[in-house]
Amino acid sequence: MDIEFDPADQRFHVAVDGAEAHLHYILLDDRNTMNIVGTYVPPEARGKGVGRELVEAARRLADDKGWALQATCWYARKVLAEDDQS
Repeated sequence: MDIEFDPADQRFHVAVDGAEAHLHYILLDDRNTMNIVGTYVPPEARGKGVGRELVEAARRLADDKGWALQATCWYARKVLAEDDQS
């Protein structure tokens, strides 16, 4: 999966089944915390792990930058919690 990172818009995106899936984040005031605020996967691409891949890409970026990671997006919170339990 060829996920693209767009730091100017604070998002990750990927073309899938002729549409675009994306994840948006914001850097909080301290600039050391990434908050995932939303994910979207088009209906025709759901259930294929695309959303999880977007969240994992955000996690890798946060890890690489030394940022704390949090999520107000329900889906990202779910994925991060599942990963923390395994």
